[in-house]
Amino acid sequence: MYMATRREFPALRRRRHYLEQEVYTYDKYLRSATDQDPASQNKAAIDAERNSEELDELDYVLRFMERLTNGYHLSRPQWLLLIVSVLLAIVLAVGAIII
Repeated sequence: MYMATRREFPALRRRRHYLEQEVYTYDKYLRSATDQDPASQNKAAIDAERNSEELDELDYVLRFMERLTNGYHLSRPQWLLLIVSVLLAIVLAVGAIII
């Protein structure tokens, strides 16, 4: 019930933070892996890639939901274009009345 009204998604943010830490850990492991066997290095690389993909998906979902919470489904450039268009229409209308 709390999630449906506020749309903060704390569980997704926790999962995102966890995945960031895992990707960092795998990156550190793979950079320092000089005496590990190739199979464990390969498994770590695959796990790191999967975590990175999941992290990208979570980022997309959180950005999408954040965009939905502004009341309208327009991005900032679209809002700017809308405002400029309205102002231009007003200026043209006032110019047409005066001339």
